[in-house]
Amino acid sequence: IAPGNTPGVTSIVGSLDVTNKTTIEFELGGTAVGDGTTGYDRVDVTGMAIIGADTVFDIEYYGGFTAVAGDAFDLLVAGSIDFAGSLANFILPVTSGLSWATSIEDVDGGREALRLTALLTPVPLPASLPLLLAGVFAMGALRRSRHSAS
Repeated sequence: IAPGNTPGVTSIVGSLDVTNKTTIEFELGGTAVGDGTTGYDRVDVTGMAIIGADTVFDIEYYGGFTAVAGDAFDLLVAGSIDFAGSLANFILPVTSGLSWATSIEDVDGGREALRLTALLTPVPLPASLPLLLAGVFAMGALRRSRHSAS
C-alpha cells in the first residue's frame, strides 16, 4: 500500500484490516498532510483499522525534507486503531541526532491516529572526555606548583 499521490491521502470508507506481511509506504515531505506536492502521506479510514504485528511501515523522506525534533506525523487516522506491532515494524530514515517514537493518539472527533514523532537523541558523553579533562587539570596544577617552587 502506498497512500497518496506523492505525497497525499488515501481515504477508505469502512474498515481496514492489514495483515499477511503487508508493507505500507509513506513519504515525509513536510509537516502538514500531503497535498500532492508537499507534506506527508496519510491513510484515512472512516471505520476501524486493524494492523497486524507483521505489517511493515516503510518511511522515506521526499523532496529534500528532513524531520527535526518535535515533528509529528499522523500516518494512519481511523475511527479506532488496533495496532499489534511496535517501532520494530518501522523502516525509518536515518537522521543524525534523531530517534523515533510511535504512539496511538486521540485526534479530532474521537478518532485515533498512529503517530510517528521525531525525538532529539541525546549525544552520549564519550568516556574518555572526563579522563582528558582530569589530565588537563592535573597538568595545570602541576605547572602552578612548579612556578610556586621557583
